[in-house]
Amino acid sequence: VFRCREDAPRGTVDRETQLKPMEEASIRRECDLQRRCSDAMGGAFVIACDEPVIHGGFGYVLSELGSDSIQGPLDEVGALAPWLAVPWFRDMVISVRSCHRTGVLHRDLDPGNFIFVATREARLTGKAHPATAKLTDFGQAAPLASLGDEPVGWLKGKPPYWAPELAEAFLEEERPPYSPATDMYTLGACLCEMLTGSGPVFRKEEEELQE
Repeated sequence: VFRCREDAPRGTVDRETQLKPMEEASIRRECDLQRRCSDAMGGAFVIACDEPVIHGGFGYVLSELGSDSIQGPLDEVGALAPWLAVPWFRDMVISVRSCHRTGVLHRDLDPGNFIFVATREARLTGKAHPATAKLTDFGQAAPLASLGDEPVGWLKGKPPYWAPELAEAFLEEERPPYSPATDMYTLGACLCEMLTGSGPVFRKEEEELQE
């Protein structure tokens, strides 16, 4: 991933972006879903990205650049103070509910996929303003209309954040019942980790979960 800066017209602020190379087969689908969700919110709570450019079998996409993810302060201090966690969690809920209203299920929510982006006021004035936590990484997302096509034993996301019905489907070798509710459960697991320093499954790996 490469950090870039786009020159802005006079009187506006240059846009900092990142250039991300990806395989052609996956970049169009991921960017389409991410752009659909970002456009629905006017870029407010989902990382904005441009139309990918395809060259030599690879795709390249410019997207909004953030500073760190919510995972950063969790790794540094463990549990977060409620006055920090609650406003960020509000951003997280707004972004995910917007995706659902747009017809997209994310399926890979965790604190590392919410990126801090400075507000417009901070960019214009250079002063400190609370950053917005924006959703990114739509590589495992899917349109709600396509759910039910996943093969048995095939799960997206990370085991510590799986909803109970997904973990049960994995253990019973059944088709995973993805729905907006499974995304919302995962948000609850994120909030648990933000406030206590550990999620409800305590970061078990797939093999431990299966045992």
